[in-house]
Amino acid sequence: MQISSIRIQNFRALRDIEIPLNSSTVIIGENNTGKSSVLDCISLALSHRWGGQGTGFDDYDVSLFQEQATTSEPNSEIEGVKETGEEEYSEINIELLFQETELGEWPDEITGSLHNVLQVDPLSGRNSITLRVTYSFNLLEKKYEPGWSYIDINGDRLGNANAKRAANAGKLFTFVPVFLLSALRDSKQEFSSRSQFWGKLLKAVEISPEQRKDLDEAIDALNTMLLSADPRVAETLNRLKDIQKVVAEGAAADVQIRALPMKVWELLSRSEILIKGEEEAPWLPLDKNGQGVKSLSVIYLFKAFVERLLTETYSEHAEPIVALEEPEVHLHPQAARSLWPQINNIPGQKIITTHSPYFMQFVPMKDIRLLRRAKNGVNVHYVPEFVSVDLPQKIELTAFVAKYPEALTYDTAFGCLNTLAPITENQVRELLMCYTDDADHVHHPAIRSFEQRSRSLIIKKDLEDLEDWARRLRGEIFFARFWLLCEGQSEVFFFTALFNSLGLNLDAHGISLIDYQNNGSPSAFASLARTFGFPWFLFSDGDDQGKKTLASLKNVAFDETEISDNTLLLPDGADLEAYVVSTSWRDRALEVARQFDSSLSDTASKDEIAGVLGKNKPVWTRRFGKNLLNDPPSRNALPKQFSTVLTKLFGAVEQEQTNDAAD
Repeated sequence: MQISSIRIQNFRALRDIEIPLNSSTVIIGENNTGKSSVLDCISLALSHRWGGQGTGFDDYDVSLFQEQATTSEPNSEIEGVKETGEEEYSEINIELLFQETELGEWPDEITGSLHNVLQVDPLSGRNSITLRVTYSFNLLEKKYEPGWSYIDINGDRLGNANAKRAANAGKLFTFVPVFLLSALRDSKQEFSSRSQFWGKLLKAVEISPEQRKDLDEAIDALNTMLLSADPRVAETLNRLKDIQKVVAEGAAADVQIRALPMKVWELLSRSEILIKGEEEAPWLPLDKNGQGVKSLSVIYLFKAFVERLLTETYSEHAEPIVALEEPEVHLHPQAARSLWPQINNIPGQKIITTHSPYFMQFVPMKDIRLLRRAKNGVNVHYVPEFVSVDLPQKIELTAFVAKYPEALTYDTAFGCLNTLAPITENQVRELLMCYTDDADHVHHPAIRSFEQRSRSLIIKKDLEDLEDWARRLRGEIFFARFWLLCEGQSEVFFFTALFNSLGLNLDAHGISLIDYQNNGSPSAFASLARTFGFPWFLFSDGDDQGKKTLASLKNVAFDETEISDNTLLLPDGADLEAYVVSTSWRDRALEVARQFDSSLSDTASKDEIAGVLGKNKPVWTRRFGKNLLNDPPSRNALPKQFSTVLTKLFGAVEQEQTNDAAD
């Protein structure tokens, strides 16, 4: 069993968020967007430790979006807020959905043990279970109290409201054991005999009686050998035997010194990990190694536990859920890059948070969940597999679907239209025309909503480009605040130098420059930005290729207004070289061009200068950048198109920062 989705309300910074989860899910986002809170919610909901020792909740977990305040008109429209007539109190609500991905996926042991809380989809026949955990204010006791229940598909409680959690939820725990590995992984604690993994692995060591006898004799012999190595030890022992002369008879019949434990288990419990860095280097205990090695060792210890002992400790059909915080902590970039396939191969479901662009490079797009702050709280962005809308089957709809076989399908069993690609405005008009009768107008709002929701989709070709070509910079751009899309390396060098010469550091402002021609396509990155909520701006030559760029955006359902607001094509069919030469920067361009062709005269034409520069891409932009840095331009005297890019970029970034401050 795996968690299909988690919904969290009023927990710390998370006001109301629902996150679909895959077998491996990587959660990213800026600091304080709630990444660790998601992991904590999973651990809290599935923890065994409910009862006399508490639940792990505390009052600081309750978000303060709805402050406790006296009011004469309680607001009943705020979900997760309980009315008292005088005061309103936020209630934490965590819902975990477990759902079969295909019919009959769960074995009989699971369906039989949990039959009283199973929900069966009437159309697909697939099983699901929803667990709800709450932390709400008790008016009589004047304190917050935890609660739990299984709920049906309508959100209503199943079973006895007064049932004890341990007795009723215990069966679920045997199938979905959860393990939280925080960023502050303590290798000394995890490799002690009392740890949840190492201790159990040691205790699982099986030794036959014959082997145990041989080991005990060997330990005794080694102990005797150690003590006889120096006569002073024997002298000390003789003095200690004088105890017999003082204490009562039978209280100390004999005295020994043990350099080694008497029992095999005691010896095992003192086992430790030794690591040698190089062939000639000494063996060192794990605790004497670097933080990266120690952190990584805990992850692999967990993997060994899952592979060897999980089914012995839990059910045969148990599937672990590991909530792993920043697995890359203290690792150098190459090690962080190689870590993803190792973690992805750990059995069970993995929910991972990270701040590492290197770790991110090999994570599939479908497994990424980005948390971003917005005016209404934290939102989650991800690439959905498809988007659906419930619509009755009609002859006109069948013809419409047949027209776009690569993107559209209609599920007759569920009565829904599915799309794998964004719906364009023209397609929306066609779809609306399928429902023109007065009685059909009720479906028009759903169709419009379908169009908007479909815009989070990325077409298959663009997604493949992003997976294959954009791996080098993919990790970096997900941690940016704004994307500037440009054709190639020449523009990247040019704008980096331009902004530096103006005292504007791109990294400090969270701006990522993306040369889309070398890493995919403009439509792929624009679609990705739209899906994950990144503000973006595209700069392109005004030639035929630039016009094709705009056409590619229309093909993925960007409308005219979006294209106009988010793109800039150089005028009159000019490329970057031709435009620079045509501006007040002609003399700068000529100075650089002469470094490649010293025969250029002061009266050289624009085409001659631009031609020399064009033959020396992208080197000319590097040298032009040095010119700008040596003689910084004035912001007020920038060529028009570059001034527009500057305004768009930094205006949008400042607006993002203003929104964050307001939140």
